[in-house]
Amino acid sequence: MKEGKLMRCLGTSAVPQTTDVTLKNGTMITTAGAVTMKDGTTATMTDGQCISLGGKIGDCEKMHSMAKAKSKMKAKDDKMKMKDKEKPADDNKM
Repeated sequence: MKEGKLMRCLGTSAVPQTTDVTLKNGTMITTAGAVTMKDGTTATMTDGQCISLGGKIGDCEKMHSMAKAKSKMKAKDDKMKMKDKEKPADDNKM
C-alpha cells in the first residue's frame, strides 16, 4: 500500500492496482487494501504493508529485502550447480 492505494510490484517497480485481486489461495484484496482470507477473516492493509502471493501481510521493506536475499542465494546455488556440471569426470574412480 502506498498513499492509500494498492500497489502491484513488478520487479523493482510498483504500479497502482486498478482492480480487486483474488490470490490462488482464495484471499481477496480490494484496491482500498481490504483483505478477506479464504476462511473469512478480514484485515485492512496500511501504507507500507504488502501481501505475499501466499496471503501473508507484512512490512514491504522487510518482505522485499528477504525476497531479494533468497533470490541471490538461489542464483549463487544455481551457479555452483552449473560449475559442478562443467567439471570433467574423474576416469580413475571405480
